[in-house]
Amino acid sequence: EQIDTIGDYPEFIHHLEDGRHMLIKHTRLGNGYWFFVASDITTSVAQREALEDSRRQFENFAKISSDWFWELDSNLNYVYFSSHTSPLGNMPREQLIGHSRIDHLLQAAVDNPQRSDHTSALLAHKRVEGVLTYRDGDVDQYVQIIDTPKYDKQNQFSGYMGCAKNVTTEYGLKKQLEFQAAHDELTGLVNRRAFGTYLNSSLKKHKRVVSR
Repeated sequence: EQIDTIGDYPEFIHHLEDGRHMLIKHTRLGNGYWFFVASDITTSVAQREALEDSRRQFENFAKISSDWFWELDSNLNYVYFSSHTSPLGNMPREQLIGHSRIDHLLQAAVDNPQRSDHTSALLAHKRVEGVLTYRDGDVDQYVQIIDTPKYDKQNQFSGYMGCAKNVTTEYGLKKQLEFQAAHDELTGLVNRRAFGTYLNSSLKKHKRVVSR
């Protein structure tokens, strides 16, 4: 397996019959002869393959549980974004790498208190969980997002692991059930139970204002 052929310094990985992997480097000397160096890289190859296998398993699991997942560096820039679903917003996945997640949220998510709380928590390196609203044409999309901070061995902040799932259908159903529970089915007016709740809440607020 040839891995580098730049100039007169080619490198090869030679696979031995006993399963070992040897990295062979050779350099042309001034007298025309070649100088060879062979290194046993079996362990590093195995570690690399195990890491790649672990990453594939993580991606397969994340595809089942999430519509998107990503990784941020300590500056909150994307270093990875999953490819199985196109990101919300106008920016293609390839352009997200190296791009600020804060800027991406400001560009893609609807400006509301949830977005402000989300960005503030990211800047404070706190765990974030909540629903953000994205505008897709004339339709709002509701996305459940979790961003979990990462720390290195010295307990220094090193970035985030994040995932998200489109919960527009579930969110719409929840709002519909909440409306039905508080309104009359025929007239659409607030029902007695909901009116009592609103009235009690208003009285409590009034009492707090008067007591001040």
